[in-house]
Amino acid sequence: MIAINKLLVNTNKSLTKLRYEKETEDAEFNNMLDILQHHIFLVHTCISKQEFQPADVKLNLLEKLGKDT
Repeated sequence: MIAINKLLVNTNKSLTKLRYEKETEDAEFNNMLDILQHHIFLVHTCISKQEFQPADVKLNLLEKLGKDT
């Protein structure tokens, strides 16, 4: 689990770095990065906190994407 958490953290850092290096005004690109980072956060939370279940992560992600469940 530690390796997965480290990978998730490193990926999130890379996305943050990309956001600030690219400095784009493209709303669609920025939204995509937001969704990716939110998804990484949810997966990390699900792995590190046992009280969260995969179904909770899926529901939260669908809400972030604006999808009806």
